[in-house]
Amino acid sequence: VVRPTIGPSTPMQAIPDNLDYSEAEHIYLGDEGDDNPTQATPSAVDYRLTLRRPTHGAEQIISLHDDGKLSVETTHRKTQHHRYSLQTRFLDATPVVSRQIARRTFLTAGISALISAGLLALPLSLGFLDPWRLAAGILLATVSLFSLLLAFYRTGDTLRFASLHGRVPVLTIRGGIRCQHRCTELIARLEKITAEARHQPPNGDLLRDEMREHHRLKSDGVIDDADYEAAKLRILSAHD
Repeated sequence: VVRPTIGPSTPMQAIPDNLDYSEAEHIYLGDEGDDNPTQATPSAVDYRLTLRRPTHGAEQIISLHDDGKLSVETTHRKTQHHRYSLQTRFLDATPVVSRQIARRTFLTAGISALISAGLLALPLSLGFLDPWRLAAGILLATVSLFSLLLAFYRTGDTLRFASLHGRVPVLTIRGGIRCQHRCTELIARLEKITAEARHQPPNGDLLRDEMREHHRLKSDGVIDDADYEAAKLRILSAHD
């Protein structure tokens, strides 16, 4: 058996530089220099919203930049710190708002207040004051006040913003009862930015950019693997 050999007489041929890869279906999702938002030059901040919940030890800072990026910085108990950025052109500016109301705690506060009022009012109306009734009434009044404070502590709003075509939550804002009201200006600015982006001429790399945005968010820990896979299918379907 004669085995061919490669020697000086058979040099390897170089790959031509003029090959056309435009028809390739593979979309590269890795980092490509300036296309990665985390490596871009810092931009100016047009608007900043700071939400603090001292009783929960939480703080969230949301900043809108002049280049169309949105940065999110979350701190919890001064130990857990998470920071990431979003491209607003791939964000749905209409949030899903839900309010968590501590109904049972409010009910406990109301019942305790009624019983306390009855225990304190009946002896006074009869002209005598029973020490045991007085002690029980004061105790229930304290329980009612504590339950009322706890109910307000547990009650709050949650705003969830999803990606435009991926439809996975990429920004979650949690706050007290007035959280939705405090986010009014932020929502208005996001709606204006996204509306302007839709009126711009279509970009041929829109599919690639949106896929890469979700890939970056997965790498930053904003979305998990299941959400990422579901988002890819929705994005491909939206761009068909």
